[in-house]
Amino acid sequence: VVVVVVEYEIQRLAVDERCRGKGLGKRFLRVAEEYARRQQASIETENTTSVTIKLWAITPECLIAANRLYESVGYRKEETFQAGSLRMNVYCKSLSLKAEMKQ
Repeated sequence: VVVVVVEYEIQRLAVDERCRGKGLGKRFLRVAEEYARRQQASIETENTTSVTIKLWAITPECLIAANRLYESVGYRKEETFQAGSLRMNVYCKSLSLKAEMKQ
């Protein structure tokens, strides 16, 4: 049994204030998830029984809309840390390719 965990980090995702509330942030995250799935599905997986993709994002706690966005699409807050004067939240979402690979 071979289990592979692949990690990606989402950095500097921002939606202009004039465009917020239209679902663009959610669409950007969906595109990132699909990209990660396609990348891993295209890799030879002959001896692999499952692949878990972990998507990570770090955002300042004071950016309430950004924190809500990640939580609304299934990211879980894993930790909070202090970076200078900012409190930063670390989010993670796990995706499994196991079912997709058996097809």
